[in-house]
Amino acid sequence: MKLLTLATSLALAVPSYAASINIMFHNGGVTVSNLNASPNGTVVSAGTNGSDTWNHIQNNGGDGLSFTGKALNYANGSTVTGVTLDVSSGYSYFNGGSTNDDYVMMDGWYGFNASESLTINNLSSAFTGAYRVTIYGDSNSGAPGNERFMNYTIDSVTKLITDSGSFTGTFVEGEDYVVFDNLTLDDLTIVGGATGSGGRSAISGLIIESVPEPSSTALIGLAGLGFIIRRRR
Repeated sequence: MKLLTLATSLALAVPSYAASINIMFHNGGVTVSNLNASPNGTVVSAGTNGSDTWNHIQNNGGDGLSFTGKALNYANGSTVTGVTLDVSSGYSYFNGGSTNDDYVMMDGWYGFNASESLTINNLSSAFTGAYRVTIYGDSNSGAPGNERFMNYTIDSVTKLITDSGSFTGTFVEGEDYVVFDNLTLDDLTIVGGATGSGGRSAISGLIIESVPEPSSTALIGLAGLGFIIRRRR
C-alpha cells in the first residue's frame, strides 16, 4: 500500500513536458553565430540548435521588428504544421558579453510596450490539451533604483520581471523569467509594458511546452509501480 501511495504521489507531483516550441530573439546575427562556439548552459545547449532546435528571430539582417506568418519548428526539429508567429515590436537590442549559451540567449532581445505584442497562432495544432509558457527577459537595466519593471500579460493575467542588472548566469523566477501554466489558448498573445529605465518589456527567449493529461502521468507512475513490485518479488 505504501508503494502504491508513493508511486502515485510522485507521478502526480512531477509534471512531464513533452513537445515544445523554443523561440530566441536576437538584435542581429552575432548572437546566433555565438551559439556555435559557446559551452552548454542550463536552458540552452551548445551549438546553433544544440540538442534542441530553437526558432531564431533576428531584427537586423533578418525578420525585422514586425512581421506575420513566420513558420515555427518543434524543439526536435520537425515543422509545426499551421503554427505561425506574428510580431509587432518597437525595439531590439543586445546586452553584450556571452560566456555560455544561456548568456547568449539573454544577450539579445525584442522590446514590447503596451501597444505592441507577439502572437503564436493555431497552437491547438501543436499541442493536445494544456501547455505552459516560460518567458525569459533581460534588458540589462542598471543597479537598484534604476530597475525596469517588465510586465507580461497573457489572457488578462500579468506577471512581472524586475530587471535590475545584467543576467548573472543563474535563472531566478521574477528576475530573469516568468511562467504561465495550464494555458489552452489557440492563439497565444503576449503583451508587454514596462516602467523604470525603459518603456518596453524585453523578451529574450520563449519556451512553450505541452502539459500531459493527469491520467497519462498517473499511468506512467503505475507502470513504474508494477516494475517495482516485480523486482520485490
